[in-house]
Amino acid sequence: EASLGETEEEMQKKVKELQAAEDKASAEIDRIIAESGNNGGDYTGGIFTWPLPGYTYISSNYGWRDLWGVRDFHRGIDISTSGKIGPTIVAAADGVVTYASNVNTASYGRYVIISHGGGISTVYAHCSLVTTTVGAHVTAGQAIAQVGSTGNSSGPHLHFEVRDQTSNALGHTVSPWIY
Repeated sequence: EASLGETEEEMQKKVKELQAAEDKASAEIDRIIAESGNNGGDYTGGIFTWPLPGYTYISSNYGWRDLWGVRDFHRGIDISTSGKIGPTIVAAADGVVTYASNVNTASYGRYVIISHGGGISTVYAHCSLVTTTVGAHVTAGQAIAQVGSTGNSSGPHLHFEVRDQTSNALGHTVSPWIY
């Protein structure tokens, strides 16, 4: 029988393993974005459309957090759907889909990347179903996927990231709240 201390140590080890997997996935996303070029045109600024209409509860915010005593940087915001799989995810701004896959990856699950130009891209992760395709030109508010709990996920939600390739931010992510 494990003591509470051993259980906490085991959880810390698992969190560190998950962090390593997420770092690898994040580097892959940066590679995809870099290789796609600036095919989203010129981002002219402005407020993004909320990517998950009808849902506003943030279950995990952007930035540093503590997971089982391990400091962890969360690269986006998690928008909860209170256990519902399937609500529609929409593009936050006009752009070009640079990645869209229904392959369930270890960290991000099924996900979409949209280039909005000017080095700005958005990532929509843990989808149950991706409904757009690479190369599609999308407009703000256009359906692109459905909420799921794929990859490293503790329940149905949308993990939403904003990446700025012109930024020196950690993993090129920036707070979605800026937009």
